[in-house]
Amino acid sequence: MLDIDHFKNYNDAFGHAAGDLALQMVAGALRRTLRRGDYAARYGGEEFVLILPDTTAPAGALIAERLRASVAALLDQPDSELPGPVTVSVGVAAFPEHGADRDLLLQAADLAMYLAKHIGRNQVCLANELGTVRGLEALFAQVTSHLALPSARWGPHLVSDLERRFTRLASLRVDPDERGLEEGGEAAYRYTVQTVTALATTIDAKDHYTEGHSRHVAALAQQLARAAGCSREDVEQIRVGGLLHDIGKIGIPETILNKPGRLTDEEWALMRSHPDIGARILAPIAALGAVIPLVRHHHERWDGQGYPLRLHGEHIPLGARIIAICDAYDTMVSDRPYRRALGHHEAVARLHADAGAQFDPRLVDLFATLPLDADQPGYARFLSAAARD
Repeated sequence: MLDIDHFKNYNDAFGHAAGDLALQMVAGALRRTLRRGDYAARYGGEEFVLILPDTTAPAGALIAERLRASVAALLDQPDSELPGPVTVSVGVAAFPEHGADRDLLLQAADLAMYLAKHIGRNQVCLANELGTVRGLEALFAQVTSHLALPSARWGPHLVSDLERRFTRLASLRVDPDERGLEEGGEAAYRYTVQTVTALATTIDAKDHYTEGHSRHVAALAQQLARAAGCSREDVEQIRVGGLLHDIGKIGIPETILNKPGRLTDEEWALMRSHPDIGARILAPIAALGAVIPLVRHHHERWDGQGYPLRLHGEHIPLGARIIAICDAYDTMVSDRPYRRALGHHEAVARLHADAGAQFDPRLVDLFATLPLDADQPGYARFLSAAARD
């Protein structure tokens, strides 16, 4: 898989005629470099796919490197009419070691190409490099980058896309012999948390009213879990669960998420599906196995009238009960399109009013003892300090 580097910038700087010329010159370099029996086709605006029959991954990488060098030298040709340099990034994948079918092979080559761009562009990367530290960094960056685009549309298609990407990530084996790399599981967990933190930030940023909400809930949940006597490991899982509790909202159209008026019954049913959607998105990631139930059950109620499974009392995971209280509190003390923020004491009073019905009464009592006050500037400082612990 080959992609012309910074092609949009090239078009913007030199004009579309120059961009068309660059495409033609790259196609010419392809024809001159490929062997008899090899195939090349344009795959997208500035992407090409190369098929090299009966070629090993190392041999394919050599051909890709010759092609990369040939394209980089186009500007220096005596008869070149290019107004500026052109470079390409290339990802190489081989059957069957990098993919057992067409789709997996294309995906592996595409991810290797993204890695080549991530580490500086104008490079060739093999798909087996995806299990290295820099490979994990590139893959996690790719998972989140397109979500931050204003044009990214939320809904079921995006859920399916994330499921595929996380399944691919889960299938990778981190190279334990790479210098400076921790044990594979620890590295995978570290980069997984980085990715899901970026996802949570992206979700919050879609609506300025909820910006920072996931981080606030995570910090509050961390403090409440400590007060409840949870182990260090459980506190960390509950903190990550707080970060991810709303990740399923990626599967809800933004027209519903940002609707200023009352939701219809059909829209409300779709909104109530976001805990299950979040659990589905995270399911392929083994490192988050203990976090997934917290995401799925943070809207259950102590009296059994919540969703998605109508669990009640201590049948609801402790972490989910903690996140439910912190989620409700941060929502109450934040401005919303339909109301102004409540003060700290009023919000805590409302938690007490719903204790034994919506919330675990013991945890509400513990929450009321936490040293925070959303009416004061110290509240934001408390959240930042708790998140750094």
